[in-house]
Amino acid sequence: MLAFSTIVCPVDFSDHSKAALERAAAWARHFRARLIVVTVGEPLLVNAAAATYDMDLVREDLLPELRAFVEDTSVARAAGLPPPEVMVLVGESASEIVALAQREHAQLIVIATDGCLTDVRAAATLAQTFDVSLLLVHKCRVGKSLAKSALEGRSPAADRSPHERRARLAVRSAGSRRP
Repeated sequence: MLAFSTIVCPVDFSDHSKAALERAAAWARHFRARLIVVTVGEPLLVNAAAATYDMDLVREDLLPELRAFVEDTSVARAAGLPPPEVMVLVGESASEIVALAQREHAQLIVIATDGCLTDVRAAATLAQTFDVSLLLVHKCRVGKSLAKSALEGRSPAADRSPHERRARLAVRSAGSRRP
């Protein structure tokens, strides 16, 4: 059986990444896994803020915004789940996300397919290279049923939409490729 002890969920503060975060929390609760929520800052913006405004953009803006984003979701109120860890990285998003997953020995990355995280193909290629499973949350899965199942503590496997079935099959097949 496939089991995950650490799950990484990159977010870009969009509604769609909020749905991915709720899905990641449901998987984390199901597997009693550690959940790491991460956002990646653009190096140019971080450096420009430092040079122009003498501001640490990561510490003064992105990290508090990420904490508030996580607290505004049902993840913060979910029973049976320790508070997720939050991290802000700076660099190229796909490679930073997969490098984080590798450093933290994550077995699963849960990522939205829409929103500002448009580099899903690059993340998928990198995830395959480093043998990390990737669960894509499609735009049509955003809705009340997703949040409701996360709050009710239903197992992600209990969802019966075609997208959830395909996601479960993709995760299973990714797990079966492992040595």
